[in-house]
Amino acid sequence: LKRGAEIAAGRPAGAPRHKREPAADPSDAPQPPRVKAAAAQPPPRSPIKMRFVINGADAFDVPETCLRKRASSLLTAVTACSSGDVRQLDPSAARLAGWGPGLGEAIERFFEDPDDFSLPPNVELAAFGGVADWLRLELDLGALAALAKRTSRNRRDFAWALRAKTFLRRREALGRGLSCMRQLMWSEPNSMYAFVFLRFTDDLYSVNEKSGSPFLAVGGGDREKFGSCEDNALWADDGSCRDACDSILARWGLGTTWERPHLELRGEAPHTVFGDRWVLKVTVPQPAAPEVTTPVCQKRSV
Repeated sequence: LKRGAEIAAGRPAGAPRHKREPAADPSDAPQPPRVKAAAAQPPPRSPIKMRFVINGADAFDVPETCLRKRASSLLTAVTACSSGDVRQLDPSAARLAGWGPGLGEAIERFFEDPDDFSLPPNVELAAFGGVADWLRLELDLGALAALAKRTSRNRRDFAWALRAKTFLRRREALGRGLSCMRQLMWSEPNSMYAFVFLRFTDDLYSVNEKSGSPFLAVGGGDREKFGSCEDNALWADDGSCRDACDSILARWGLGTTWERPHLELRGEAPHTVFGDRWVLKVTVPQPAAPEVTTPVCQKRSV
């Protein structure tokens, strides 16, 4: 019976019996390496924004990182001189710069992307240029021209484009007029200068003879370099251009005063022609005299 059972089981007769292997424990199987769960990362911090207000009203917000990129701007200087997240801007200076609706949004757009922003609706290029001069954003003529082109393409307002082009032309004339004044001051060193902005029909000789003041005419001569008298007179009639001129001369260390006297422009009596012309008086500040102190002699012991 035993042998028959072995044959029935498929094992040859007389073959040794093998012990049954116990079933493998699943816990003994090789396990994949454990990956440490990554710690939950905190959400990215939003950039700190500085708020600038005028007369207690919210004007505009600028990220602190953007302010660092404009180290020479007035906003950076104001931020460095006070603490907190809110900065007060001088309301009288803002009024003189022509602050108005929409300019706060324009400043925010400028700091977000200085090379590819356009002006909001109802904001003139001349108004933004005046505020940019006040805030010392250092926008040259090329940057203003590119801004005008982008805004005009988005706005499609022919009248706005004409006003912007007039502003750019006057700014270009301002640069040439400054070159003329700089050349005149360099060629005739003095402590004070009186520059007069005449029209092309005016006679500088008659103006100087009858007024008794040694005026220097801005423009003429090399028109490509210094502009014509007419172009310089046009930008002198623009208040924003006069403010920009003052800012540039102040950076040169010079003082400025604008006057508009009634001058005898040309002709002889009884056909004399009079008119009002802008006069810019530029002063060169003198260094303060050093204080002279008398040293106190100490008595020496004998």
